[in-house]
Amino acid sequence: MESSREQIKILHLQGLTNIQIRRKLSHLNLSRLFVYRTIKRYEETGTIVPKKKPGKKRSVRTPAVIKAVKERIRRNPARSGRKMAREMNMSHFAMQTILKKDLGLKAFRKQKIHGLTSKNIADRVTRSRLLLKTHAGHNFIFSDEKLFTLEAPMNKQNDRVYGTCIREVPRDKRAVERFQNASAVMVWGAISTKGKLPLLFIDKGVKINKNYYLEHVLQDHLEPYAKKLFGNDSFCFQQDSAPAHKASIVQEWCKEHLPCFISASEWPASSPDLNPLDYSIWGYMLGKLGDVKNLNLDGFKTRLLKIWDEMPDEMVRAACNDFQKRLRAVIKCKGERFEIN
Repeated sequence: MESSREQIKILHLQGLTNIQIRRKLSHLNLSRLFVYRTIKRYEETGTIVPKKKPGKKRSVRTPAVIKAVKERIRRNPARSGRKMAREMNMSHFAMQTILKKDLGLKAFRKQKIHGLTSKNIADRVTRSRLLLKTHAGHNFIFSDEKLFTLEAPMNKQNDRVYGTCIREVPRDKRAVERFQNASAVMVWGAISTKGKLPLLFIDKGVKINKNYYLEHVLQDHLEPYAKKLFGNDSFCFQQDSAPAHKASIVQEWCKEHLPCFISASEWPASSPDLNPLDYSIWGYMLGKLGDVKNLNLDGFKTRLLKIWDEMPDEMVRAACNDFQKRLRAVIKCKGERFEIN
C-alpha cells in the first residue's frame, strides 16, 4: 500500500491528473477515492502516510477500576453487581464485563444448608473424632427417613422454555403445577457397603414416634434384613438424632439387640453432610423420578421401589466409603460445613 501511495505522489508531481494516474496505475486496481485522498493528504500535510487512528480509549474499565472491583469482591463475594455499578458510577453492562471478562468470575446461586450453632460446631468436631476412634473399621448400616412428594420436580434456575412470547408456549410446558395438599410418601431407607436393605414405606398418616419406630422399623424391618445381609458378620447401625431415634427405649433396644450402633450421644446433630443417604442417595432418587404428575400414589410407590432396587451397588458403596473422609473433613474445617471434591 505504501508503494502505491509513493507512485501516486511521483505521478502527481509530474503533473498528471487523478484520472491519468489511475490509468497509469491500472494494474494496481486503485480506487478513485484512494488516489484522491492520497493526493489531498500530500498537498495538505506534505506526507502520504495516513495518521494512525487512536484506538477507543477505555473510559470506565481502566486497570485501577478493575483492581477496585476485584478488591470489593475479595472482601465480600456476595456483592450485587448492579449495586456496585451504581456505587462506582458505571453501567451494569460495564460492571458485568469487568466481572466476567476482566476478572473471569462466574455467578453461583447460594445454597440452602442446615444452620449450625456454636455448640453444634464444637460437637461436630468432638463427635467426629470419637467416631473415627471408636468405630474405625466397622461395616456400617446407614439409615434415614425421607418424604417424597407426588409432584413434578422443578429447578427454578435451570428449567426453561423457549418461544417468541410466553403465550406461544403450550400451557402444560410453561408451568409446573403445585397443589396445597399434594400426596406424599414417607420412606425409611438403609444402605451399607454390602448392599441395600429393602425400602420401607411408612403408613400414611402415621406419626413416627418411639413406639412405631421401634416396632415397625427396627424390630420388624432392620433386624431381620440386617441379619440376612450380614449373616454372622458384625455391623454398626447409624441413625440420626431425631426424637424417636434417641428415645431411651430405642437406645436400649439397639444396645441389647445390635452388634454395634452409634448412640444419640455420639452422632453429631445437624449433620446431614455425614449421612450417605442425605448427601448422595436421596438426591440420586429425586433426579431419577422425573415427571410424576400422571402417576397415582401406587404408581409413585412402584417407581420409588424400582429406582431403589436398580440403584447401582458401586454408587452405594462409594457413598458409604466417603463417611470416614467426611468425618476428617469436619475436623479439618473445625466443625464448619465443608466441600468434598
